[in-house]
Amino acid sequence: MPALLPTGHFPVDPVALDREDLNDTYCRLRHSYKSVMISRGVYRSKADQNRVAMKELVAKIRAIAEREANVR
Repeated sequence: MPALLPTGHFPVDPVALDREDLNDTYCRLRHSYKSVMISRGVYRSKADQNRVAMKELVAKIRAIAEREANVR
């Protein structure tokens, strides 16, 4: 995953930029945004998987606890 640039790396006032610098800055911003959105998708996917796994584990623990309670 590429390193994301800090916001201070991008100019505050784009009016002072010439067209080539403006295009370059736009491309870097777009690339950073794309990288962030991909990372967000990966994070959400893993979070969803973890949520499902946690529900399964809770159900298994409850089943074990019920069996143990019935044995006693």
